[in-house]
Parts: sequence; C-alpha cells; structure tokens
Amino acid sequence: MSETVIDVFGALVQRPPSDESIISKASPKNSLVFLGVDKNRDFLVMFKDDDGPARPNRKLRFLSVDYGMIYKTLEEGSSESGRYTCVRLQHANSEFLESFSRLAELLISEISPTAGSEEIRNIVDEFIELFTPKPGIPRDRIKGLFGELTIINSSGDDDELIRAWHEETNANKDFTFEDTFLEVKTCESDQRKHSVGANQLHDSQRVVFLASVTIQEDPSGVTVFELMDSIRTRANADNQSKLVRNVFDTLGMDAAEAEELRFSLLGGTDAIHVFAASDLPTVAPVANEHAAKAITNIHFDLNLTTAEASGVEFKSLENWFRSL
Repeated sequence: MSETVIDVFGALVQRPPSDESIISKASPKNSLVFLGVDKNRDFLVMFKDDDGPARPNRKLRFLSVDYGMIYKTLEEGSSESGRYTCVRLQHANSEFLESFSRLAELLISEISPTAGSEEIRNIVDEFIELFTPKPGIPRDRIKGLFGELTIINSSGDDDELIRAWHEETNANKDFTFEDTFLEVKTCESDQRKHSVGANQLHDSQRVVFLASVTIQEDPSGVTVFELMDSIRTRANADNQSKLVRNVFDTLGMDAAEAEELRFSLLGGTDAIHVFAASDLPTVAPVANEHAAKAITNIHFDLNLTTAEASGVEFKSLENWFRSL
C-alpha cells in the first residue's frame, strides 16, 4: 500500500530542518509534485512549474501560494534547485493538515504526468477555491452534508446518486434525476422541524420530494469524512473525484471541525422519511405573478412531525428509491 500525503508529511516533519533547503519527497502519486516541510515547519505541496512565469503571491487566511518561484529541495541527501508553484499551509494552522492532505491527494492524482504550467495553475487555483471559508454556520453545513452523504450511502447505487448530487450549477435542490428532484433536510432532533426555502419545494419541470433525516451527535458515530471514504470505495473514479470535490466545496476551511463531529441516525435508515413536496404545507402564493417576483429568499420552518400527525403521508427511503 503506497504512502498517503499525510504519511509523507508526518515523516518529513520528523527530519531535522534545513536553513537553506526544503526537506522534501516526491509525491507517491505523481512525479511532478513534491511534498515538503521548510525551516518554519510549514507544509508545502510543490508543483514543478518550469515554464510558468512568476506571478504575485497569494495570501489567504490559512494558505499562501507562490507562483513560479525558485526553491531548493533536499531529498535523501540530494539537493536540487527548481521552479515550482507552491501551496503552503502554515505550521500554526496544522490542525487543518489532515483536510489539506486529503484534498491535495485528490488533486495530485488528477494532474497529467506531462502537465504544463496552465494545467498546474488551474489545479492550484481549484485547490485554493475548495479550501476557503464558506458562508453560513459551520455546524449546520456539516449536518446538511451528513444527511446528503447518508442518502448516497443508503441508496444501493452510489454512482447514480453521486451523478445526481448537485448536478446542476447553482441548483437549489440536492439531487437531480431525469424527472425528479430530491431535497434533503437534516435536523438534530426526533422532531422533524426543518428550515425550508419556498423555491426548494416547487419546480415547473420535475416532481419534487423532500427527505427528512434526523440525527444526533454521538461519540461512537461517524464523521462526514468516514461516510465519504465508505462511499469512495464503491464509486467509479470519476464519481470519486466529484464526491470529494462536493464535500470540500461544502466544507471549505470547516473541514477540520468536520473531522471531529460524529453523528448517528436517530432510528437508522428506516427513520428517513420522504415526502412529496406537493403534499406539504407551504406559504400562500401571491396571486399577482408579476408582483410575486418582487419577493425573494422566502424561508420558513416546516414541522413534518406535525404534518405527519395531520395525515400527510411519506415513504421510507428504501421504498422511495424503488419508485424512482
């Protein structure tokens, strides 16, 4: 079994630092990439970039990027100078190392062994974009992601669900099928109370369903990354890539917090209830269609436990999948 990126970083940081060179090792996945630790014990992913011009460095909250800079690397006693584009995680932010390494491993594996400067810099720009702060409350996004991954993990057809997951750019539904949308809502309670956007329950082209997932924080539960890794073992290569990208696109810099939060399903997968959106109560539509366009971003709390008690029917997740 080949070394992972985090294995390599773990070994490099144990070696004595060098004032003149970056302690480094070629990536086990791609000879164009070196992993390194500098004299400040910062962690570096270094992409060989012999042809690319130097550009102004980028400094973000936790990462920095140097484009087309000359570095001297030291690998097993052999020193060599070269031009690299380098992504750096400061040692002071080493709590993000595991997430940084996971994302680096994915992107490294996708670089062609003959990649030119443009491809390398596109990959670096994607790295930075995925590993940035995201809006919203971190715990809410982690819970929502846990619910969506649970749907994929419970589907019996990981590849189909990953293909459907966030399929359309800027879509306001989680899963897009040929004639069906599935929106997933997750809450930390056995009361199915969810915040819902009015536009999440309606669509003029497809039938909309809402899946209600109830979870609890549980030290013996699983993290979103453990769910992701479980799904990856069964998915094809293209879908593995999409899976990891979607996870990091949701989490950004909150990946470190997601490494610590463990959840379990309340009642197991049998307790995931799927509702036809057309059966659910919603806000009253505005009679004047043109005037309605003046109202945007409508959200409301929807208590599905109350809806069930009043006779609204639902399907189990398993039965809903059978009806797709």
